[in-house]
Amino acid sequence: MHIRIKLLFSVIIAIFVGCSSDGKNAGVDLAEIIGRPETKDIEAAASRTSDQKGHYEVGDSQFHLVDNGEVVRNYSFDEKEADQLRFDGLEINALYGAKVISYDNSIAFVSLKAPEKNVAEYFKTFVKTLGKPDSIQVQDVLVETLNKRVQTTILEAFPGTAKVYKNEFNSEVLDYPQRLFWKKGDLRYFLSLDPVGDNVNLAIDIITEKALHDCIVMGYHVPQ
Repeated sequence: MHIRIKLLFSVIIAIFVGCSSDGKNAGVDLAEIIGRPETKDIEAAASRTSDQKGHYEVGDSQFHLVDNGEVVRNYSFDEKEADQLRFDGLEINALYGAKVISYDNSIAFVSLKAPEKNVAEYFKTFVKTLGKPDSIQVQDVLVETLNKRVQTTILEAFPGTAKVYKNEFNSEVLDYPQRLFWKKGDLRYFLSLDPVGDNVNLAIDIITEKALHDCIVMGYHVPQ
């Protein structure tokens, strides 16, 4: 009887530890924090943090920061820490790291890349949550410059936009969605696809309307 109780107790402890470990490994989910108040969890998960003094303006053909008292903090995630991050439960491409920016004490920007194996799942997640993109910019690339696996990944992930055809020079060309954009509530979603050789390269940037308007993020510094 005592042996059975000890065995049952050991099993319960093992399950508890396993669940706790899984929860820890899951880390911060970037899809859940955007637009919400920043927390100590984000700082603890980051590789490093830095304060940004001001917003971006253009002067003498260069970008520079102008400090009007904006409260901005940058959270950088290197490969080791990025490996613990998720996006709507999906893995991110930790090799490229990730970036999070808070503005006025709320998360105003997240930037990450998707692993090639999850490109289709990422796109499905956005369509399921946001519907069809508000705008799509289509680009083309010579098929011969891409790995066959990359071609297949793009064709399967974006069946409504990606297609292969022959151009006026009788060369096979792949049309693909280079930029996809969604606008929902206070958030703006930007997906950028840049297939090169053996890499699909799907980048995801999400920014709040306020951060976009106030020119807080480099690359998204023009008021719109």
